[in-house]
Amino acid sequence: MLPKKRRMYSNNGGSLSVLDQAQFFAPLKTTLVLYRGTGDPTFTRATTAYVKDFEDVWREVPSGAARFEGARVVVNGCNGYRPAAGSNTTETSTTIDDPLGGSNAGRYRIDNAASYQRYFTFYSVSGTTVVGSVYLRGVGTSVGKSVGLWLYENGTTVSAVVTLTSDWKRFTPGARTNATGGGDCRLGIAGFLGGTIALNEEVDICFGQGENVTGASNQAPSEWVSKSVLSEPYHGAGADGVEYFDYENPNTVTDNVVTDHSND
Repeated sequence: MLPKKRRMYSNNGGSLSVLDQAQFFAPLKTTLVLYRGTGDPTFTRATTAYVKDFEDVWREVPSGAARFEGARVVVNGCNGYRPAAGSNTTETSTTIDDPLGGSNAGRYRIDNAASYQRYFTFYSVSGTTVVGSVYLRGVGTSVGKSVGLWLYENGTTVSAVVTLTSDWKRFTPGARTNATGGGDCRLGIAGFLGGTIALNEEVDICFGQGENVTGASNQAPSEWVSKSVLSEPYHGAGADGVEYFDYENPNTVTDNVVTDHSND
């Protein structure tokens, strides 16, 4: 099993870590990127493949992704910072401050309080269990209001009604198993699910994530891994939307709010 905390490299009690002493340091356990030195290795593969993770579960990774057996791998199917699809909403800004200190969030006006939609999409495979998560924040009079949150695919929905605050919160509607066939999932907000947000009020949305958690002991959403944002080698795996970790998923979910415990 992986540790619950991030592994640290040391020189068995010396004043400098191995990382500090070495001119070249390349563990190659979770990333192709060197910790120290030059000449990052490259990797190519034209097809999808499988890698066995720390729980002995075989995980599919996309073409071009390196495989680090025994690590925890997260593959995010959602593209970009902001949701690209929807109806009865208007995107009023694409430069809103985001949870990571950038300005990549989007702001969306509700044009029909009963039937608005704004969502990310990602593909799921038949028979897999997927979990979705997205960051939401209220704006002005929408603070304290609620919105419908959904994960929808092939006629089946897992949903919740969540309350917006003036701070960013990462929400999840939960996980669902695609027992009736794979297809495109929708992850985001939808008015027909309920909520109190009103006509012309706004909500900030960013950082959607859809991930396969089949067989995972912790099916809470993992750390957010961007897709269609970075250039090669992306998060170190050589393929977009893929990142490996050398510690267990630290996140928990309470009342549909995802809490990151990686710094505890």
